[in-house]
Amino acid sequence: MAWSLPQELTDQIVSVAYHTSANPSETLKALCLTHSTFRAQARRLVFGHVSLEWPTLYPRSYRQSTHAFRDLLKRSAGEIGLLVRTLQVTGAPDPSRDPAVLHVLAALPLLTDIVFASCGTAIMRMVAAQLPRLLPPLVERVAFLDNYYVENSEDMYALVGKFPRLKGLELRDAFWHRYISKQAEASIALKTLILSSDGIGSDGELDREDILQFLLHPSSPITLTELETLQG
Repeated sequence: MAWSLPQELTDQIVSVAYHTSANPSETLKALCLTHSTFRAQARRLVFGHVSLEWPTLYPRSYRQSTHAFRDLLKRSAGEIGLLVRTLQVTGAPDPSRDPAVLHVLAALPLLTDIVFASCGTAIMRMVAAQLPRLLPPLVERVAFLDNYYVENSEDMYALVGKFPRLKGLELRDAFWHRYISKQAEASIALKTLILSSDGIGSDGELDREDILQFLLHPSSPITLTELETLQG
């Protein structure tokens, strides 16, 4: 039987089936077996958002799954890496012991959203140092949801300034020792800024002074001219 539906319609069929199904993975598998025109959109939905987790109770099994995803990226010769838009990393270990996260990041050239949650200080320091080199300038949202620590505010602003298209920044439990006065070299017009009340700033306590200093300090590349959402 000839297949005459336009690709836009078949993509819409796959998206609706995926988002309304009680078992999205099985639904996508069935659609892929139904006709080849469903496969491209199914792959985009499967790999568009990737979550890598290292829960405390089962670190070995999750480590193996993360390594399997890294190996899958290699075997696909970059094809799957091009599909990933959002990556969430939860509870990752020190990259000096297990660099799988860094390998995965380096294989995602079209990533737009990156989230780090419940990661230890060691990985956050290393990621902060290597993140601009690993991630493409397409990144529009960066979120550090726990234990983001840098030596001084300049390091934090330098990280933000590496992403010219950044529109969303979320910091929870973010700390630094001191502010350094230095004129910002970049200008990032954020649309969304979320500063958690769990702690941000040099003393771990979020107050009005901390927020104002973070936003208005001469070293900050952040501008508020396009800000639409501020939470703190």
